[in-house]
Amino acid sequence: MLSALQLEQQRPRRPLPSLKQLYHEYILQRIEDYKNGLRRNELLNLANEAFAEMGTTQEAQFVLTEVLMADCVDRLINRRLRLPSYRRWLSQFKELRAAQREPTHWGIDRRCPLQFLPRMEQGIRRS
Repeated sequence: MLSALQLEQQRPRRPLPSLKQLYHEYILQRIEDYKNGLRRNELLNLANEAFAEMGTTQEAQFVLTEVLMADCVDRLINRRLRLPSYRRWLSQFKELRAAQREPTHWGIDRRCPLQFLPRMEQGIRRS
């Protein structure tokens, strides 16, 4: 049986994603969930709204690509869902992660010996 040190030496660790990356993944996931919940005609109406918005803001743009249209639709959905800004999301994310580090968050008694086991996350120390 391998020790924890041998196991850690065998597998190279990938760096954890940055908070900005986590935020963008969160936003994209919420937008995709919203799109998946729409019926086809609602999604087409949203695309028409995006097309109209692009026509008024980008008059010099003659060729509309699928990428531009998808970005515009995503921005419209972002506004409709009132998704949080990065700063607001970050404060909520940090509060949630801090709460998840407490044993009582998971229904574990404070006196339980499990809380004294070493952390699996690198760079996080118990204060």
